[in-house]
Amino acid sequence: MAHKFRSGGKYKLTVPENFDWPREPHVYLNLSGSEIIIEKGVTFSSGVYVITHSHHFNKSNWRDLPRIRYKKPTVFKKYCFIGINSIILATCKIIGEYSVIGSGSIVTKNIPPYEMWAGNPAKKIGEVEIVKDKK
Repeated sequence: MAHKFRSGGKYKLTVPENFDWPREPHVYLNLSGSEIIIEKGVTFSSGVYVITHSHHFNKSNWRDLPRIRYKKPTVFKKYCFIGINSIILATCKIIGEYSVIGSGSIVTKNIPPYEMWAGNPAKKIGEVEIVKDKK
C-alpha cells in the first residue's frame, strides 16, 4: 500500500509503505511544480534534491512571471538508486527501473531502465546487468 501526502489540497507525493528515508542530510523533495511518485525499492542517498518546477530565465522579467509547472509527475521507478548529493531537475520526469544515478550528478532528462548515468549534466556511463532469479 502506498502513502499519499497532500500539498495545497492535492496529492503531491506518493511513497510505498515502509519507504526507507535516508539519514541526514535529508532528501529535499520540492513539490511546487508537479507530483512525485516513488515506487517500491527506490533508494535515495543523503543530500539528494528533486526539483519539480522551473523559471522563465530566458526572459528579462523572469522574476515577475509565475513558475513553470509541469503536468507530468516525476516518477522514480522500482529499485532505482540515486547517489549522494545528486540533483534531479524538473525536465527529468522518469528515472527508469533498476537505473543508477552516480553521486553528485545533475539529471536533466529522463533515464531509461537498467542504465547508469553520472556527471554534470548526467550522461550514460554504463548498463545494469539483468540477473534472472533461479526458481
